[in-house]
Amino acid sequence: MNTSQEIYRLQDSLSLVFDSIGITQEIKDNLTFSALSAEELNQLSLMVEKFDQIIENQENKANLQEMFNQRLIIRLGNFHYDQDNLTKALKYYELANNINESEWAYYNSGKILLEINKPWKAFDQFDQAIKIKPDFAKAIRNQGLILKDMNQLEEAVIKLKRSQKINPNDLKTNKTLAKIYIQKGEKKEALIQLKMIQKKYPEEEGVLKEIKKLEKGKSFFTGVLIRFRKNK
Repeated sequence: MNTSQEIYRLQDSLSLVFDSIGITQEIKDNLTFSALSAEELNQLSLMVEKFDQIIENQENKANLQEMFNQRLIIRLGNFHYDQDNLTKALKYYELANNINESEWAYYNSGKILLEINKPWKAFDQFDQAIKIKPDFAKAIRNQGLILKDMNQLEEAVIKLKRSQKINPNDLKTNKTLAKIYIQKGEKKEALIQLKMIQKKYPEEEGVLKEIKKLEKGKSFFTGVLIRFRKNK
């Protein structure tokens, strides 16, 4: 039987360790545990295991908001994601939302659902995140990426342009828009996106080559059009 004070102390200890290794509320790939010694890693595993047991044995759901730190719950989900336990990660995000709805819990759930090939369920999770935080550019962008993959290009552009308005310098958003415009044959719009990327990320591979390719095609078409008008 764990007392309230023991649970609070355990949460404080986990928060301190997560601070030291950079586990935030946002899901991240390839966390590094190099700041911890072998003994500290073992202690962390034991603390997480103990916390998992406390959560599993929690019968009184009414105590969730009073007893548990929602931000830590989300970070524990991210820890389990890093350990490839996606099912447990999703359970922690759901628990966090039961305490108090969080844009990060919904966003992280969406990321995992995308990974396990459930795009529309992911889309809905991102939608919930956006309802809480309307300027959540990453969530809006990810909806755009899902729509692109489903070949709903017009809808994808609307989402991506909205995301771009919030964060004009997001590389993935700009590159995806450029690809969609190229796919649709809208070279002028594609060039605008590519030149934005080149200005902000001059080292980005293949961008200059694509710009030259599109401009060459544009110059050829312009030349043909001029000759056609002269001979008309």
